[in-house]
Amino acid sequence: MNIGIICTGDEITEGLVQEQNLYYIAKELAPLGYRVIEAVVIRDEIELIVKAVERLRESCRLVVITGGLGPTFDDVTLEALSIVTGIPLEDDVSYLEELTKRFSSRYGREIPEQLRHQARTLRGSIPIENPSGSARGLFFTNEHHADYLVMPGPPHELREVLANALQVIRKPEHILVRRTIGFVEVTEAEISPILESLRRRFPHVRMITRADYAIGPTVFLIAREEHSKDIQRVAKELSERFRGFAFTTRGEDFLGLLVDRLRGRGLTLSTAESCTGGMLSSALVSVPGVSDTFLGGVTTYSNTSKLSVLGISKDLIDKHGAVSKECAAVMAENVSGVFSADVGLAITGIAGPTGATSNKPLGLVYSAIHSRIRQEIYESVYTGTRHNIMTKASYGLLKKLWRMLFRQ
Repeated sequence: MNIGIICTGDEITEGLVQEQNLYYIAKELAPLGYRVIEAVVIRDEIELIVKAVERLRESCRLVVITGGLGPTFDDVTLEALSIVTGIPLEDDVSYLEELTKRFSSRYGREIPEQLRHQARTLRGSIPIENPSGSARGLFFTNEHHADYLVMPGPPHELREVLANALQVIRKPEHILVRRTIGFVEVTEAEISPILESLRRRFPHVRMITRADYAIGPTVFLIAREEHSKDIQRVAKELSERFRGFAFTTRGEDFLGLLVDRLRGRGLTLSTAESCTGGMLSSALVSVPGVSDTFLGGVTTYSNTSKLSVLGISKDLIDKHGAVSKECAAVMAENVSGVFSADVGLAITGIAGPTGATSNKPLGLVYSAIHSRIRQEIYESVYTGTRHNIMTKASYGLLKKLWRMLFRQ
């Protein structure tokens, strides 16, 4: 079922508040068979809302509108919907009585006239309860044009209203099935030609790609239930074609799977960080239950701490520098000894914006993995802000660890 979404709010278009509802609505409705074909963010102006609704109702079976249900002068969504449908607004007397009692009980005063506006509704519509606020949602069904679902703008209220709305809105005719395939250490450019070929062979499967600079590309496969076998075939071909690079075909979290793989092999892990400042260990401890695998980490940011905590020789740093493959190798080896871990990870580099030299550019990172049977050292040059470089370095090493575990 095609749907359109209209998010209203001057506070959004003026850049005062970040829009959150569009993502949430699409995330909740898409798996149920609702297909968002257009979404717009517009100001709280009747004329703009009317034009947006009139346009979307021509191509959508359901038009979702958020915001503009409050008690202030710029809450005009219901007025706009009344103009579009030709259906008048009317007071819900019983709800007005409820609002009056709630306000009097809470504040001990007479309800303001503006708050009475929240008891207005579109004649013939179905009210949708809002457990967290006074602005109810409403659903209006129309056999000749689109149906309309109107919900309050505050995200925490919208989420509860949407949950209630799912009990009353029209259901899609077709059920959709989905698969999510995640990749590491491979680029979108390498995946793209394979996807083009698969699109031609499996035209009923929608393929959507998303790039995550920290982890890697993700491919989302979507099809109607009757084409579920095609989705399975596409997922199988992608995982086989990129064997060792596809870490999931069912949307599991990368870090969780990495920890599971370490746990499955009975391996323990420790970390030594310099330029990432604890981001590497923070990523690991975000996984629940990681304590049986991750023994601990140290942030040896200064040269002095590298000497005193990890036992790196002053001669090595004087000769090669703290940002060097030699330093990264010893950091990884020694931190595994400090914690008696099976595997030691280490990162040292220049995250910027200062610290670069003619020989060592901004974004230069050396990382290393040390285990009882092998050691690997990597040189990378990352781009972006300081935070981006730190993130790429941390996840880059974790992806290298995933690849190493796959090859062993």
